[in-house]
Amino acid sequence: MLAEAVGAVTVAPLDLPSVPGLPAGAASTAELSADGAELLKVALDGTRLQIAALLAEIRPDAVIFDFALPWICAVAAPLGVKLLYFNVYSTATLAFLAVPTRCPGGRHPSARDLTAAPAGFPSDSPLVTASLPSSSAAPAPS
Repeated sequence: MLAEAVGAVTVAPLDLPSVPGLPAGAASTAELSADGAELLKVALDGTRLQIAALLAEIRPDAVIFDFALPWICAVAAPLGVKLLYFNVYSTATLAFLAVPTRCPGGRHPSARDLTAAPAGFPSDSPLVTASLPSSSAAPAPS
């Protein structure tokens, strides 16, 4: 079945602009620290005009994108390009992390916020009453 897709997908390289502090050749958050990942997002923001021109030129049926291009919708929609959002996290994880009550004023939840159910979550759910084992409850190494 994959053999039928050969030639149907085009991967277009981008020229990332230089960003102070971002290692040369960095192309993935997997190879960067959290700070480096933020700098990569800055570099990707610098490709907006490049991507807009590329989409206008090749007029693809669809574009696969991830979290780092939040502006892609504004670029692709006027061209009628469909967008396919790729995410490595499950929907349940995203819902747990991004539920609006966890993000008042657009802030990201802290690690402490994530140890309790969000406001309005059913109090009788086993997820609320389940507790993580404490470090003192861990079995001693044998």
